[in-house]
Amino acid sequence: MGALRVTGEVFQSEEPIWGLTAEGEARYPWRYSADPLVTLNPSKGIPGSELAQEVAVLKRLKQWGTYLQRSLNRVPDEDGERLLTMLSAPREAAPLDLPMQRRRRAGTEAPEPTLLDAQAIPLELARHDVEPEEPAAEPRTHTEIQAKLRDTGLFEGYDVWVADRGAVWNDRLLGDGCLRDLPVVAF
Repeated sequence: MGALRVTGEVFQSEEPIWGLTAEGEARYPWRYSADPLVTLNPSKGIPGSELAQEVAVLKRLKQWGTYLQRSLNRVPDEDGERLLTMLSAPREAAPLDLPMQRRRRAGTEAPEPTLLDAQAIPLELARHDVEPEEPAAEPRTHTEIQAKLRDTGLFEGYDVWVADRGAVWNDRLLGDGCLRDLPVVAF
């Protein structure tokens, strides 16, 4: 936990500060030069609920937690000064409450394999004495991916929102079992 000041323009770097991707590329290659203003051990950090009561930019938000978790948020000068004062004040170390593993939602089946998974398909030799049938319409891969993400999220116990609520996959609306509205997480 802490605060930093951006001191330069955005730049790209292949230095693997945050490790490498599966393809061997640097994670998060777009960066800013910055100077630390305050750095704290996480056990001496300020609880988000306390910040949300003290800082105007957070008071306006319903979901201030997501705002705090994002990287490089612009903060109004007045709030920035308040944050620096709060971060610089001495604090006792507090035990960290680590999140427990989410419980899987009861009654949710594990996602099943579909077209994106490898399949063995028997070959049939073409018969010239039979009229060719109309090919069945192929399902949209995009819809399938959305359905898999939805199923995985629900299986793992997360609240899930799907943009294409009315699209159908495997005779089921993509919006079934999902949040009706996208939660507001920023202003």
